[in-house]
Amino acid sequence: MHKQRGSMWVFISWLIIGLTLVWLGYQTVPAYLEYRAILKTARTITLDSQGNSGAPEFSDSSIRDRFRKQADTGYFTTPESLKISRGGGQVVITFDYEKRVHLFGFAYLVLDFKGDSSAK
Repeated sequence: MHKQRGSMWVFISWLIIGLTLVWLGYQTVPAYLEYRAILKTARTITLDSQGNSGAPEFSDSSIRDRFRKQADTGYFTTPESLKISRGGGQVVITFDYEKRVHLFGFAYLVLDFKGDSSAK
């Protein structure tokens, strides 16, 4: 009997750990999906901004307008917070933001996202 009781506590412990990890994933996956969507939008705009000659054709304000039109309204990154640079005949869009996910009480999980349109 004692062996079964010990097994039950081990099972309950693993169940609690597993449920905690699932709950944490449920809280953080939307933030990661948002990051991937922002990165995809930035890369799409970078590719579109290259003309047939390979030289950047759009101004910073037109790039921000394109981001505003293509981006979801719930993004943490606003078009104004994008850093746009040009080098080597290419436009590079860089963004950097953090997102706080409320866990419980006073506990928050802080996710720091950085990306640029040049990285593959």
